[in-house]
Amino acid sequence: MSRAWPERGLARETLFWALNVGGWATLCVANIYVARMLTISGLRDIVWCALFYGSASMLSAGLRGIYRRADYRCRTISSLALITFPSAVVAGLVWKLLEDSLTAWLFPRFFAEQGSWERVLMPAKFMASVFSMTWPFMMWSILYFVINFWLEWKRERERAMKATLLAQKAQLQMLRYQLNPHFLFNALNSIRALVDENKDNARAMITELAEFLQYTLVHTDYANVPLASEMEAIGHYLSIQSRCYEEKLVISTEISEAAGRYSVPCFLIHPLVENAIKYGMQTSPMPLRMAIVAEVQDRSLVLTVRNTGRWVEPPMARMAGEAGTGTGLENVKERLEAAFAARYRLIIGERDGWVAVTLEI
Repeated sequence: MSRAWPERGLARETLFWALNVGGWATLCVANIYVARMLTISGLRDIVWCALFYGSASMLSAGLRGIYRRADYRCRTISSLALITFPSAVVAGLVWKLLEDSLTAWLFPRFFAEQGSWERVLMPAKFMASVFSMTWPFMMWSILYFVINFWLEWKRERERAMKATLLAQKAQLQMLRYQLNPHFLFNALNSIRALVDENKDNARAMITELAEFLQYTLVHTDYANVPLASEMEAIGHYLSIQSRCYEEKLVISTEISEAAGRYSVPCFLIHPLVENAIKYGMQTSPMPLRMAIVAEVQDRSLVLTVRNTGRWVEPPMARMAGEAGTGTGLENVKERLEAAFAARYRLIIGERDGWVAVTLEI
């Protein structure tokens, strides 16, 4: 089985069509009641206006598709103009032909009095008409870019603010992870037991604990860090857990050099590792086996945390009395959404006695 959080763009699509249809409808009303360029005296006039401005709405939607395919966000103003102007001219040309076709269909007598197609298609008159039909699409294109760039700026600003708030929330949660009574109790008990049995191991465990806590103090701003630094801190945590559980826990890590250089939000991976140990110990036959693998595929970081055992659904775990279950994973998802938006996937799977959480950025 697998679970993922997909991108949702329904609100943005609804906004586009509301503005697009509303804008052309407003232009239609302005031409009728303000500029007096159009008159409505019967049903055929209404049908003509509806089809004429409805076709303009469809043509502008086609322009939107061209601009999105051209990836307008990554272009300079000059290159954008080279795409916009010809596209608007073509749209104006098509709109002009649609106008004449609608007139010839709904008002054949009026169209014949105007000279029929031979007069309409006279080069000078036709080009002047096309130019007059082009400027609405040019204005539409400018408004489209202005609104989209403004929405993008607003979205990035909100995302940055949300990322800051989530980082502060993550810091508080991480302090709970680090100072978790069970974790510290087990660590200190293991150190106490080792003091008389093996002083070297006791000193090594104290060092691991100090290094792990020091990492949490150094990265108080929760900025992005190389994955290698993040895994070094997780290594201290895993070393402590290995000494606590001894032969009950078997850990393997495989981090490629390219993946180690990849930048990730600080303390992003730790909840995945903690959950693997916590719930693996409850559901896996002993010893619990855990593997962390990270590599770069097609310029994307792919990190997988796997452990033997079964996936524990948050509602089931809460019924069993596991307070806070699911909070760490939900926090990881929220931080990913704030930092990477649609450029990530978080997938949970269970197969052949293994639970795997895969993160793709």
